[in-house]
Amino acid sequence: MQPVRLCGLYSSKSAEYKAISEPPAYRQLGFDLNPHTPVQYVRGELIRRVTNGRKGLELWQDGTLIFVGRSDEDFLGWVVKRKEKNLYINNYVMTEVISLFLVLTIQIFGSMQDPPEKVSQSVLWIHE
Repeated sequence: MQPVRLCGLYSSKSAEYKAISEPPAYRQLGFDLNPHTPVQYVRGELIRRVTNGRKGLELWQDGTLIFVGRSDEDFLGWVVKRKEKNLYINNYVMTEVISLFLVLTIQIFGSMQDPPEKVSQSVLWIHE
């Protein structure tokens, strides 16, 4: 894959900044990617929005896009009451989150003058 460098990351007028500051949503009060916090500039390497213990969204200069969300009944496991320590994910919530992440990816890379030919994406589960 060819290397990516997002030059407008720190400009509030750039497409990538706007995509992080106003991530896509299908509906109000949906299972979106929005941490509902201001954009933070971190070490001149990335922009980040984080709600501690709930959601996080990061975009790095090299094009790495990361979203993290709780895997319990407060987000990905919404309405699933756990009686044991197993991981339960609500399929509807997961589908909405992943599809919004794909829309966000298209917004960021689709706005580039020279977009990469391929974009790699992964889903990682961490359960404690």
